[in-house]
Amino acid sequence: MAAYPWEDYKKYPVRVIDGKKQEDIYEQQQNGEYALIGHTLKWCDELEQTCEYATSKAEEYYNLLVEHGIIKPEPTAENMMQEQQAINQQLTQAIQALSEKIDGMGVNQNGDNGHDNELPKSKHKGKNHAADADKSSEVSKIILA
Repeated sequence: MAAYPWEDYKKYPVRVIDGKKQEDIYEQQQNGEYALIGHTLKWCDELEQTCEYATSKAEEYYNLLVEHGIIKPEPTAENMMQEQQAINQQLTQAIQALSEKIDGMGVNQNGDNGHDNELPKSKHKGKNHAADADKSSEVSKIILA
């Protein structure tokens, strides 16, 4: 064993930085060859700049496509909430309008209109199909109006 640790070079692997570009870190193997084990901060910074440039170009092209109407931007959560609120408001107004029409027809809580004009009963026991048809036609008139 050597007197000093640095004299036993096989115990401590040699790591070097590429002398030309100063971008790669190598480790000398026991057979004398160098193996790439990493990159320097300079290389990482250059890669980061390249990625930022590519991202900015992609955003620029995306904005141009949206501006010219070629593609539609994806709706944000806020836009979707506004659309949903508008739909809910339209449905509420439609329900109110239908309720007002029903109230205007004079229909009471029991579902009849207060008139004693009863349709003749059908020949079938228990069911008045003519009355059912008349009620469904009134409902369809309300909905379509």
